[in-house]
Amino acid sequence: MKLSGKKIFAKISATIMAAAVITTSAMAGFEPARKIVKEEVAEAAANVLSNEDRGVIYANSRTDFRDESIYFLITTRFYDGDPSNNARTSEDKKAQNPEDDPSWRGDFAGLIEKLDYIKALGFTAIWITPVVQNDSGYDYHGYHAYNFKAVDNRYESNGITYQTLIDAVHAKGMKVIQDIVLNHTCNWGEENLNKLGGTSLQQQLSSDVYGTRNQVVMNGKGDPLNIYHHNAFCGGGDWDNYEAQRKTIADDCFDLETENPVVNNYLIDAYTDYINMGVDGFRIDTVKHISRLTFNSTFLPAFKKAGGDNFYMFGEVCTKGHDVWYRDAPPISTCFYTWNTDQSYKWTEDLYFAPGTYTIGIWCYGFVTTNGTVANIVFPFSPTYPQLSFENH
Repeated sequence: MKLSGKKIFAKISATIMAAAVITTSAMAGFEPARKIVKEEVAEAAANVLSNEDRGVIYANSRTDFRDESIYFLITTRFYDGDPSNNARTSEDKKAQNPEDDPSWRGDFAGLIEKLDYIKALGFTAIWITPVVQNDSGYDYHGYHAYNFKAVDNRYESNGITYQTLIDAVHAKGMKVIQDIVLNHTCNWGEENLNKLGGTSLQQQLSSDVYGTRNQVVMNGKGDPLNIYHHNAFCGGGDWDNYEAQRKTIADDCFDLETENPVVNNYLIDAYTDYINMGVDGFRIDTVKHISRLTFNSTFLPAFKKAGGDNFYMFGEVCTKGHDVWYRDAPPISTCFYTWNTDQSYKWTEDLYFAPGTYTIGIWCYGFVTTNGTVANIVFPFSPTYPQLSFENH
């Protein structure tokens, strides 16, 4: 609920004008003025800003997220405001969750009901787990997306949607941070990207047999446009080396080829819709699993353009040590994603329009499809970014 300046000005102006009429009429002391006063008081009351409007103004007035106190919650496990939308998953029994406490229990209705409680604790913003449609055996957390453009209906109730929640949060003078995933989907892939990938990809990822579906990320079967990475799964130390950017991190998280313009443009379009709904910021999952060049040159500028200069983003770069270069590998190190640089490394799809097959380098790489030809670019490992070079084989 973004209250426009015109609406606010109209209400304030009406109130001031009414007050002026009241004062003038009272000073006149004439009987007819009483009727005027009564009418103007009623009109003024109707035009006074509501508490909800005041809340929106207050939320919009804060532009530096360092001033916010952020409350994190897993929506499905927070508060059950509507038992009719509770849902069990195929793994609930294995997890020994009782029948009266399914993994999908909390919802938007419950969160709205508890906003005053969160605000009373002193928090000014909420950070909620992903709201997009999920599909896996244990997806209550929201990180197994099946459709980035759809809100999972297990959060919703009659008359209570994600938009309802956003508006309710703003009416309390608070802000909403939406957790988002760019790196991966569920193990059925992503519904709309599967369609963009063509009939063969749709057929491959619609199989009820997991061993059939995972061939997409194992060896690229059925994925001619490279919607997904085809480098199998992380194993052993792969979580802690550059392979984390090229491999699927878990059996229920198929890795997207985010370097592919087909993929990153779709993701930008999907998440821009949530910015337009009024979300105030993004927390971005699995950042270190995405090429820094792709991340900084495609996603971040697009989201800032959609949300404005004050749109806030922070992300997860998980490391298990304190070295500046984690495991001696800059691309998976925290500071690699946070340092400020005075150089601009231009990203353009025109770079990839040369036919051929290119070696994947240790630094990071880009991808594009031109007339059905796949091209990968190499960034040689170096402390600084060199000029772009190619190895054509």
